[in-house]
Amino acid sequence: MTVLIGSVLPLHEPQGAAEEAPAPPNALRLQTCVVDLARLEVRRDGERLPLTPLEALFLRHLSERAGVAVSREELLTAVWGYKSTTHTRAPSLLVGRLRPKIERDPSKPHHLKTVRGHGYMLALPPCPETPTEDAGELLTL
Repeated sequence: MTVLIGSVLPLHEPQGAAEEAPAPPNALRLQTCVVDLARLEVRRDGERLPLTPLEALFLRHLSERAGVAVSREELLTAVWGYKSTTHTRAPSLLVGRLRPKIERDPSKPHHLKTVRGHGYMLALPPCPETPTEDAGELLTL
């Protein structure tokens, strides 16, 4: 899987955190777009689509577990700060807003997949052979 690393650390990280542990990915290269988590935007077809901080946090959480189904309960706790017993459609509504931004066909998602009865999974494309000039530093996980 390919993760694009930006040069700016997220605002919530204390100074020196990058020396202690690797910084989380700041951008994701998908088939149809680049999701810049630090700048809160999706670059697609020459356009820049805004991301909310919550959408970016949701994608960051899934990207750290790419290819693995993440439960709704984990997402509610990690992203929204809710107790796992909370009943809400917040993840479903957020996914409904994200898919048109990152998927070629939101009704047939390739990246942001629903795992019925469990939660969601982020599927990342394989690493490209050579990065483009504007790609930044690529990290293959």
